[in-house]
Amino acid sequence: MILSQFKKTILAAALSSLIQGSWGCTKTGITHTAEPVAPDTKPATPPPTALPVAPVRLTPAEEKDLVKIREWSQSQYVFTDSDRDSLRDLGPIPAPGSTKEAYLVMGFVRAVSARPTGPSLEAYAKEYRIPIADALALNPYLKGVEPAKLVIESLQKVIVSEMFFNRVTAALRKQGATWDKGSPPVESIIPPPPGQLAIPFSPGVPIDGPSGGGTTPVIPSLGSSSAPVSDQEILNLGQQLADRGLFVEAILKVQQVGDQSPLKILAIQKIKEYSQNGIQDLRRKARTAFQSANVAMDDRSRVEYLKTARQLLEDAIVLYPDAPQAYTVKENLKAINLQIKQYAPR
Repeated sequence: MILSQFKKTILAAALSSLIQGSWGCTKTGITHTAEPVAPDTKPATPPPTALPVAPVRLTPAEEKDLVKIREWSQSQYVFTDSDRDSLRDLGPIPAPGSTKEAYLVMGFVRAVSARPTGPSLEAYAKEYRIPIADALALNPYLKGVEPAKLVIESLQKVIVSEMFFNRVTAALRKQGATWDKGSPPVESIIPPPPGQLAIPFSPGVPIDGPSGGGTTPVIPSLGSSSAPVSDQEILNLGQQLADRGLFVEAILKVQQVGDQSPLKILAIQKIKEYSQNGIQDLRRKARTAFQSANVAMDDRSRVEYLKTARQLLEDAIVLYPDAPQAYTVKENLKAINLQIKQYAPR
């Protein structure tokens, strides 16, 4: 009986060892010896291959925008009246980073450089609500040394506020960090701030002065200087500019009065006054061109006078959008555009 029970115990241990692996005997009894596990010979699954990135497909309209952007980015390109006309039908505000955004920014840049008696880049940005600084920093279609040089040229042709100047140059610095090797340092093309520039702006007056002698009259600094300037002095300088017919510069100067200044209310009144005077000045010039169109001997001359009147009224809207007469100017523009379509050669 005892022997039979012992055999059952040995058999159970053997079966247990066999199920778990191999078994053997030692001096102290039955022990389990694990057999090395054979390596898995199944080939490892290769990592998934990255899908090829599809090239960006532009629509026909985007391709057309891109062609113009490349043309306008060439310094030797001559910006024409036809180019300027193409900017009039802006449509909705373009999406950030789009070809349309780049098209408008470069168009405004070239328009300023080609016509230094017109609105500044800052005025275009405000009127058409295009974030020019953001576009220059982030839009891939505006990247490059040549576009940056043209932007700087436009800033030098028509004065902008120091805040706008700083935002644009900061955007160019950000963009310059991604330029190709061999490109000049971005700092080499950035000019001094507006306070050190002496380039005036006056609608209808050539940049080199009425006499065309090539000399640039010096105007009071529009930027900060080493010596602090009181708010009263700022207002005085603004009035000096307005007395010379430089209403845009006068507005930029008076805007430097601090928000907490006791003269801030007077500064706001002066801005309204200069805006009203500026828009009236441009309307007078537009009226003269319109009257010349009415007595022109042929349709071609009539259209040219009408286009001059239209440009002056468009400048008025861009430069002085808050002036009380802005609505009337827009109505005048509609009438002039109808006449241009009527007399323009078909």
